[in-house]
Amino acid sequence: MEKNAVSPDRSTQEMLAELLTLQKKEARRTRLASFANLLLILVLIAALVLLLPQALRLMDHAQSSLAHVDALAMEADALIADTNAMVADANELVRSANAMVSDNSDSVSQTVARIRDLDIEGLNEAIANLNDAVRPLSDFARRFQ
Repeated sequence: MEKNAVSPDRSTQEMLAELLTLQKKEARRTRLASFANLLLILVLIAALVLLLPQALRLMDHAQSSLAHVDALAMEADALIADTNAMVADANELVRSANAMVSDNSDSVSQTVARIRDLDIEGLNEAIANLNDAVRPLSDFARRFQ
């Protein structure tokens, strides 16, 4: 029986040795994984250190550009409002001109009709008669000059 008793101890020792070997391998893998994780964290920190200032500058530039665009949009709104006011004034001016033309068209028509109805021959004859009447008076006034 002693042989049987020695045999189980050996197998326990072999199992313990195998377990120790496996634990050493696992510890090595854990160290490698930890080192890889540390390296990855360092790379991420370096990337943040390098890229973060550029990202912040880009954000500042974008914000100032948006502020400029907003100011331009406000100016455009003001120009549109001014243009609308000018168009309304122009429409009022056209309405006033139309009203003036409508109001004066009757007067102009009446004046043209009166001029057309005017007796030019009678007017010329009256001027000639006035000239004949004033000529002797003019001749008399020239003698005293």
